[in-house]
Amino acid sequence: MRRGAAALLLWVIGCEAPADDECPAWTREDDGHCVLRAWKDPEVVSEAGAREVQVAAGVDGDAIVAWANADPEHGFIQLVQSRADGWSPSAFHREAGVGLEPAIAIGPAGEAILAWKQQRDEGEIHIATREPSGSWHDVDTPFSWAETAYEPRVGFADDGEAFVVWNQWTGTNFGVAVAVREDVADQFVKPKTADDLLSAPVNYANAPRIAIGDDGDVLLAWYQAPVDDLMVYVSERADEGSFTKARADGFISPPGAPVDSHAEANAWPALHASGAGAVAWTQRQQGEWDIAVYLATRDADGSWTSPVSRDDSLSEPGAFARCPQLAFTPDGEIVVTWYESRDGATGVFVWQGSRDDGAPRQLSIAGVEAVHPALVVAADGGVMIAWAENTDDATDTWRIVAMRYLPTDDRWLDAEVISTPQAGLAPTPQLAIAPDTGAVVAAWAQGGVIDGRVHVATLP
Repeated sequence: MRRGAAALLLWVIGCEAPADDECPAWTREDDGHCVLRAWKDPEVVSEAGAREVQVAAGVDGDAIVAWANADPEHGFIQLVQSRADGWSPSAFHREAGVGLEPAIAIGPAGEAILAWKQQRDEGEIHIATREPSGSWHDVDTPFSWAETAYEPRVGFADDGEAFVVWNQWTGTNFGVAVAVREDVADQFVKPKTADDLLSAPVNYANAPRIAIGDDGDVLLAWYQAPVDDLMVYVSERADEGSFTKARADGFISPPGAPVDSHAEANAWPALHASGAGAVAWTQRQQGEWDIAVYLATRDADGSWTSPVSRDDSLSEPGAFARCPQLAFTPDGEIVVTWYESRDGATGVFVWQGSRDDGAPRQLSIAGVEAVHPALVVAADGGVMIAWAENTDDATDTWRIVAMRYLPTDDRWLDAEVISTPQAGLAPTPQLAIAPDTGAVVAAWAQGGVIDGRVHVATLP
């Protein structure tokens, strides 16, 4: 259903009036029926020059949207926080260098972490932390321990344990670093030397991402070249123990061709409450422009099942696929989304576990260029995917759409346009979902590199 084209749409689940907590994902109770929750019109929350937008959602309607300012000499990190009367702005400056690559997460008690790369002569990781009271602490000293660090990611466990992950130069190679804070009152325990890094000491580690599960489970994934070809690696932590250190020959991707080095989403880990895990990535299958999506899975007992060869892909061969994202539903089903180009057409696809005999399906409209999907999963198994699509021959006219999957009906609803009509690039929407209410926050930068502004739409 395209936004503005329909009035109220009802799903009747019974003769008796349901309670709010009995209505399925993406719906609410209204006069005895479960009706679709409606998107609020997007708000512009930044001045011109915004890029690299990130978003996080917490409990009780708490949300943060962060971005980098595009000033090439004095750019800084900005954010807005949700308030009852709107969005409250903050900025994080450094005297020298440019703030880039923001990462944001909100903890279970309202604590938060903002991390970013401060680009001076070399990159450094910096962080600011928010207490549950809402007070921010911003210390003007590097968080990373040596020269040249970049690509930070952050996250919280359900018990408030906090993590910061990044790439760190050691003098001979780049490696994956992780810092851990057990409680908001504690200090981060950070790596101090190359021996503390989780990746093998060969070549360059890239784009580490973190997934945090229950009972202390953590899964890190990144890509790195053991010799010539980039491969996918993981580090695991179980029951709040120690992180495993990857071996140079311990990659989970099939050998023979490099994994893709797209900076935005490769590789992507996920964890389920049972202890099951998964990693999705893209990798060259045959020729240089033949890139497919691959999936490795881990049983709850810790046993991995990886692709046996480059023919063992999740997506269909013969396309150029990028930016896979994955998540588990509460019942343990894996959902993977990505975009791919085939025969001059680019679209967004989804794969849902064993549905459709394991075949991916295209969600976006055939013939309409669609890129950069983002994915969230609701507590009852509802799935939402948002992406950017270009409906005009002009390459600078884009809109953001979102599509909801109803687990009760086992079907996808029609896509809804959640952006306002506006000429300008809008290629990378971000999504976050609140763990308690299922409220969704979507954010994106729309416009050019210099005049782009952050737009935020919410599904209360």
